Amino acid sequence: MTTWKSSTCAWEGSIEIPKPGPKKIAGPILAFPALVLSACGTACPQATTIDLNGTSWALSELNGHPLQLPPGTGTPTMAFSDGMVRGSDGCNRFQGSFEQQAGRLAFGPPAATRRFCEEPGQHRAGIQPRPAGPHRLPAQERKA
Repeated sequence: MTTWKSSTCAWEGSIEIPKPGPKKIAGPILAFPALVLSACGTACPQATTIDLNGTSWALSELNGHPLQLPPGTGTPTMAFSDGMVRGSDGCNRFQGSFEQQAGRLAFGPPAATRRFCEEPGQHRAGIQPRPAGPHRLPAQERKA
């Protein structure tokens, strides 16, 4: 399980980024199997009410432990703005469109860089390149 934090709240979940390539993928790239933690003493609103537009997120914990990055590796991030999500796995960058409505987060086909990195990216942090279908945020999996 990974923990992502913004300036106002945090969530636990995994990230799925489809592999870029000639095949078009018309599905989401992020899955949120478990939401929401509290940060700075304030609980996040219910997942269906969080407006991701204009928010930025950084990976802060991995498997319940503070994130420890090897030298030369950046912190994995995501930023949502004007219907686009942009981010990094710590080495390579990605971007694509997103749509959020009624507890569902859907993503258009992504674009990603393919840099050679000393470390194999942050796939071990739950950022796994694979196609994914639409995801809902089940109420029983949300945490307050």
